[in-house]
Amino acid sequence: MKTLLSRRRLKVSLFLIILCHCLCWVKAQTSAPLTYLGIEHGLSNNSVTCIYQDPYGFMWFGTYEGLNRYDGNTFKIFRNQPQDSSSLVHNRIVSVTADLDNRLWIGTKAGSSLFNYLTTTFSRLRYVPWEEKEPTLITVTINDVEADKAGNVLIAT
Repeated sequence: MKTLLSRRRLKVSLFLIILCHCLCWVKAQTSAPLTYLGIEHGLSNNSVTCIYQDPYGFMWFGTYEGLNRYDGNTFKIFRNQPQDSSSLVHNRIVSVTADLDNRLWIGTKAGSSLFNYLTTTFSRLRYVPWEEKEPTLITVTINDVEADKAGNVLIAT
């Protein structure tokens, strides 16, 4: 009985020593600096739905009210302009990603857009339905856009 009690005390002591060591290690870790960015800093809407950092260092924030490009100092907001076919297809952004060619793909609640870095404009994506010959504009909700290492871009509807 005495041996069982001393083994138990040894286990508890060992556990407490390991726990204290882990807690000290966690406390010693430095945290990355966090900065709040909101509408008062130029963000189009405080409801951020997705975040992506592109290969050029820009941070892209999808919101309920457009796509926001942040360069570390200021925001550039891209929104749908109903009479401009080179604007974002819809303001409610769901997903942002880049493919192997560093092209930026944006999924929205009413289709998908491809961003042109040189002209800072968007093209609306089309697809050819099964057994049809003419491309059709994508107008459904895009739930996610992902690019794989083989160069494919997968669009989830």
